Amino acid sequence: FVYYVKANTISNGFSSNNSSNGGIGSITKDPDVARDYLRAANQMVEDKRYEEAFDLVKKSVAACPGKENHYLRPALAVDKFQEYDMAIESAQYCIEQKHNLPQCYQILARAYYAQEKWDESIGMWNKVLDNDRKNVSAYYYRAHAYKEKGDIENALKDFNAGLKFEGVSDVNFAYFYNDMAYIYMDKGVLQMAERYLKKALELSHSNGNFLESYGALMYKKGNYNECRRYMGAAITQGKKNEANWLENSYYYRGLANKKL
Repeated sequence: FVYYVKANTISNGFSSNNSSNGGIGSITKDPDVARDYLRAANQMVEDKRYEEAFDLVKKSVAACPGKENHYLRPALAVDKFQEYDMAIESAQYCIEQKHNLPQCYQILARAYYAQEKWDESIGMWNKVLDNDRKNVSAYYYRAHAYKEKGDIENALKDFNAGLKFEGVSDVNFAYFYNDMAYIYMDKGVLQMAERYLKKALELSHSNGNFLESYGALMYKKGNYNECRRYMGAAITQGKKNEANWLENSYYYRGLANKKL
């Protein structure tokens, strides 16, 4: 049987509290209470009720910190709620306890990346890759961290290292090709950029993000009709999911119309 009890009585170990979110400060310090909250939190995760799960696991940590509840807390904090300081605190606790080290390194790498702490993020991605040299996502995000630091050489090395697993790993490598193309566009090496963008479109021919990238390249090459065509296709795709690059597509299409 699976059950979830929300109690407001003192006698069963849960502190009384009238606030809607449970009032973390009023939680009884008791390992049994912590275990009950954690069991309920895990059930909420299985049911995809993540807000309730996050609330419950925070209460579990407040009742009695442990490896398991501290591990669930940063996993939810990074994946669902962007609570990066909390994620870092809990992941570091788990690392001190030598609990789920590879996963905790990855949580820290992602949290530092989100906070734009590029050196710290790179350090954690290094640890992820020390444990798993086939972790394609680690190459991808470490490449971006290097790029943000201005270390283009290492960024390209990581993108290329990730691409070695194309055809082996179940990853959309079009994003690798797209992001490498932008590096070459910034360097003014438009022929190389076009080569990579064509690869991206081969893999995801209707992806509005890659259509937008190719349109931007056509503008840089002075091919304004093609820019207009690709930006129109990108806008059509982007409207379906309110893409965050739509303004850029309209802007480039406007520039192409002005040139023409």
